[in-house]
Amino acid sequence: MDKIKSVITNIFTQISLNKLSNCHDLNVLAENVFMYVLNDCFDYHLQNANILNNVPNQVGFDLIDTKNKIIFQVTSSDTIEKYSETIKKVKNVHGLEGFNLKFFILKASANKHLASSKIHNLSSPIIFDKDKDILDGNWLFAQFTSHFDRISLIEKHLELLFNGELSYKMIYSLLKYSETICDYPLPEHYLPRKFALKSDRSEAFDVLFSPESKEYSLDKILEEVVKNNELRKFVIFSTAQNDKTTELYRLYNIISKDVEKGVQFIAASSYSQFHHDSFFNILPCRLEENQYILLDGMDELNDKDRNSLINELRDFLKEYSKIKVVVTCRSNYNNGRMLSDFTQLEMLPLSYDEIVSYIKGSLGEHTTSFIKYIEQHQNISELLDVPFYLSSVVDYFGEKHQIPQTQEKILDYIFAKSLKVKEKEGDTINDLAYGAEGLFTVIALTMQFSEKQVLSGKELYKYLKFSKEKISDLTLYTIFKKDSFKDVYSFIHNGFKEHFVAKFSKNLSYQEILKIVCYANGEIPIIKKNW
Repeated sequence: MDKIKSVITNIFTQISLNKLSNCHDLNVLAENVFMYVLNDCFDYHLQNANILNNVPNQVGFDLIDTKNKIIFQVTSSDTIEKYSETIKKVKNVHGLEGFNLKFFILKASANKHLASSKIHNLSSPIIFDKDKDILDGNWLFAQFTSHFDRISLIEKHLELLFNGELSYKMIYSLLKYSETICDYPLPEHYLPRKFALKSDRSEAFDVLFSPESKEYSLDKILEEVVKNNELRKFVIFSTAQNDKTTELYRLYNIISKDVEKGVQFIAASSYSQFHHDSFFNILPCRLEENQYILLDGMDELNDKDRNSLINELRDFLKEYSKIKVVVTCRSNYNNGRMLSDFTQLEMLPLSYDEIVSYIKGSLGEHTTSFIKYIEQHQNISELLDVPFYLSSVVDYFGEKHQIPQTQEKILDYIFAKSLKVKEKEGDTINDLAYGAEGLFTVIALTMQFSEKQVLSGKELYKYLKFSKEKISDLTLYTIFKKDSFKDVYSFIHNGFKEHFVAKFSKNLSYQEILKIVCYANGEIPIIKKNW
């Protein structure tokens, strides 16, 4: 009993000290903890109302027992306004006639405002008695004493919820995780991609679910595959600059909205084999089978770190046999052995119909002339099945009424335009335009040689000798961004890193280029994977 009391007291304390009562995950924690506790104590059949009713935020209550006709509002607020507003909302919810509304206040002792004339008892359409239906921690602890035979069952369920560890450490872990929950921004002209399960028997795709429907968005294909085949380890091998990260961002945004699920987005580039803490962690307050790890950019590590990370991932998945993981990696790293026990998902290029639909929506009556131009530039038309290049070429045509003849022209156009966008927003440029390309080239070369897609502020400041003002100025370009939570910087698309590296390399001799991009192992040059 002491363990359970300690967990509940810690929840109350953290809510009070951190003022995080509106934090998504802390609310989920409280709702799930007390759902289990109340069900076990009183043989209730409480369920999460959002999940049951398939809504993002059920109005007026959090838990519902349709068998015993009980609804609970789980909240840290015990103001008169909170009580009266909740009652008013619940009265208007269709289908709750005859249900008993109860409040569980996330405090040891709740202020029940029994003398207030603004909080009324009700017998219809819902039932509410302010003397009996406002519950708190002290009430719950008293129930433990009178339901002592249920304590072991409660403890068992809470250990499942907290992945075997009923402790303050798990509460703290949850709060740290909560701070990083966000929606990852998707590109302005985002086009959803389709995926198919790659066949082990041939290059053809398996017809997964029906002959006429074998392509799905990433979230849907995972949902179907997990449900129908009990698979849990997935890898997406795809070419460079194909928006793999964007698709993982979208998947993260979708999963994070489901209060029953837990999801972590992890950049493989943040891994070092010399780290001291566990790189992978299971989330508190989530059943193991409802957790996802999205591991992005396995190719962005050197060979030693990559092999070490794969070994850690395998060990982690042995320990947690129900968690699901999705890994992305460039296709040239697929040697048939790496992650061979993972189910391969194929990210399909945009279809002809999807491309034409986007062009028509953007250019309208100028679509025909655009397509005529494209037919004359085969090298550009081959890029259009990647959304980033499709939207960029269409923008270029809309502004200049011609087609960029090379990939370099496309990226030069976006680079030049990115500063103009910021100028319209009123930023001060500080004569940056004259030296920005050289600075971005230094950053791109550093990323390329160190096999990274991001650089920390410390690396830019201490090792590249960029002043803090210069670093800040570079973010005036929309092609370069600072992470919302960490002190790391990156290009908005990996194509820009390769663009600046390629422009620099054009000024080198053939022999100099060979020395840089190939292994020195004999007469036949073998290109390094990261090049």
